[in-house]
Amino acid sequence: MQSQVDNSVKIKVHAISDVEGMKRIEHLYDAFIGEHGGGPFLFSGFISQFLRPNSFDFTPCVLVFSIDNKIIGVAPLAIREDLFHRKCDFLMDPLFPSAFIFDPRYERVLFRKTFTILYKNMGCLFFDVTYPAKSQHLSVMKEVCGELGISFLSMPFKGSAILPVKDSWTQFEKSRSWNLRHKLKKTERRMREMGQFNIEWFGKGADKAEVLKRISAVEKASWKNLNQPPEKFELNPHILVLLNGCIQTSLTVPAFNWGAAILELNGTAIAHSMFLEYNGYAYIYRTSFDDRYRRLGPGIYTINAVVRELMSKTEVKVIDFVTDLPFEHQWASEVVPINRVIISRNHLGLLYLIRVFLLAGIHEPRVSFDQALNLYRRATIKANN
Repeated sequence: MQSQVDNSVKIKVHAISDVEGMKRIEHLYDAFIGEHGGGPFLFSGFISQFLRPNSFDFTPCVLVFSIDNKIIGVAPLAIREDLFHRKCDFLMDPLFPSAFIFDPRYERVLFRKTFTILYKNMGCLFFDVTYPAKSQHLSVMKEVCGELGISFLSMPFKGSAILPVKDSWTQFEKSRSWNLRHKLKKTERRMREMGQFNIEWFGKGADKAEVLKRISAVEKASWKNLNQPPEKFELNPHILVLLNGCIQTSLTVPAFNWGAAILELNGTAIAHSMFLEYNGYAYIYRTSFDDRYRRLGPGIYTINAVVRELMSKTEVKVIDFVTDLPFEHQWASEVVPINRVIISRNHLGLLYLIRVFLLAGIHEPRVSFDQALNLYRRATIKANN
């Protein structure tokens, strides 16, 4: 059903580009996101992390649409420039999943206004984002693009591994593969032989400095930082964005919760995993481990503990692993498909896509052009239990 909008109604648009601008509308903004089903990453506590000066290599622009001071739509955008063009994507890409949040009664007119602002007012050449493949927004966007004479290209891109919580932990654990259960028992046995081990849990009200201290200890020795000299170690800024966003959002949105699991061996942090909870969904977001203990399997052991913890909470109905990596299917049973959407002026979307593939081939020569073209994923995948 197409939305019907009275042409006499004046829709105002406000572009927010700094933290102070977001603070002025924080309560109205968060109430709108909560009412219209936005994910936790779209709340002001997370959005604000991307509005701090000199934090990222893009210009933030959160478009907030309103009628009589009542918010009816939010478009969290980032404007990026290189030598050849100016393009737009979502503010949180690729760190957090994102989308347009529009009041269904106004979505068509808001898409028109958003694309008009991007292409006419801001001079963007491309809009390049990932979007849930089953979202009704895709068909509306395509129709609006046709009306505006701009090209719309949408294709399967990747997925997000999820675990719908249907059973108790005991039942679920029995259904897992023998290989996983064997690996976990082996990890416990080896750690017991090496000394004392335990998982420390942090969450709402935790001392941020203490959490960062434990996480930093793991990250410093992580396989992700093996090529970085210890004396020049810098914590991945995405971890700070995630932690600060969790802390700030938990202060303004009562239904939001977060946690961090730290695996310790003889008092030394050797693995961590962060997770979020909101509106029946839990997200396992950042997991890392000390490379010196790789053979123990500390990362998988910690994730398993987090899955167990989340499944024990009656309010958690779905656990989202955010990415779709093979090892996640030791727990996940389905994949939510995600499309890549490229909207361009002058029908240049295909040329832009070819350029993306060529650059990927330069930076990652092991990936063939055919592999790059196979922007993959199936609608639903049953894991090999």
